[in-house]
Amino acid sequence: MIKNNYVEAVGASGIVMDDTSFAGQLTVENNHLFNLAPLANDANTSVIGLRVVNTVRAEIVGNALINVGLAAAQNPHRAGIQVVNLGSGRIDGNVVLNVGPPGDFLQTTVGIESLGTFVRLDITNNTVRRNEVLPASPGTSRWLAVSIQSLAAKGPLVVSANLSFVAADNLIYAFIGNQVLTLPRGKEIVGLQSNLFESYGAAPTVRVVATGAFAFSTNRCLLTAAASGNETFIIPVTEAAVGAALVNSNYLEGAAKATAMIVQLLPANGPFTVLGNVSSGSIVVNGTALAAPWAQMNVIAS
Repeated sequence: MIKNNYVEAVGASGIVMDDTSFAGQLTVENNHLFNLAPLANDANTSVIGLRVVNTVRAEIVGNALINVGLAAAQNPHRAGIQVVNLGSGRIDGNVVLNVGPPGDFLQTTVGIESLGTFVRLDITNNTVRRNEVLPASPGTSRWLAVSIQSLAAKGPLVVSANLSFVAADNLIYAFIGNQVLTLPRGKEIVGLQSNLFESYGAAPTVRVVATGAFAFSTNRCLLTAAASGNETFIIPVTEAAVGAALVNSNYLEGAAKATAMIVQLLPANGPFTVLGNVSSGSIVVNGTALAAPWAQMNVIAS
């Protein structure tokens, strides 16, 4: 258990498991991590506020991560909370604010990030905002409040030089340091509920790629999209490629008339429900805007 710590103005990341660490049950609770890696700006080192890897059961609850890598424009990656290769995970009641530079940067920055397979992942009651103050221009950098990236049916996922995964249908080969482990692919059941996500730039606020069921409910997602010339990039507020989708009672605010949510079911005949959402644009499932009966059960705000 890692609990009740106050970490401020350190030169690198905050609470971090390295690539070759393992844990059974791990709880990270009520830690305050402020002003992490304030001067970091190099092309070789990722900046991560709180990181849990290779853990059977992880709970990340009630932590505050504020000002993480504010100058790290050149770094290869930035994240507030990152989990990699979990059994089950609960990320609840955290505040993630001011992660990455407020202006443009290279590569991608994520507020809450999951990489690799898992059995169950619940992300609930969190507040994740790119910056306290919206800039005059949102810029063109890729900043996501949440990114969940599982593995394709056949293909690699490289986290770092010492941690990578290769999928072969329902098996995952994990390359951890000098070890090679064979893991079953988890059910990859995802729940995002009652969160506030606010972002700006050239990426969706929420992106989920997983093979299992995706429950997305009572979230408030706000995206100020980047612009090119006089046209706003067509960026959805939320996008998901999942086995099944349950989408209800969310508020999705993005560019006017742009698609608010894209859902791709894998396979395409997978089950879904979309009910009671208020959005700034259409909700698209398998490339088609909602039709009856679902269209009448959601509202596009003018």
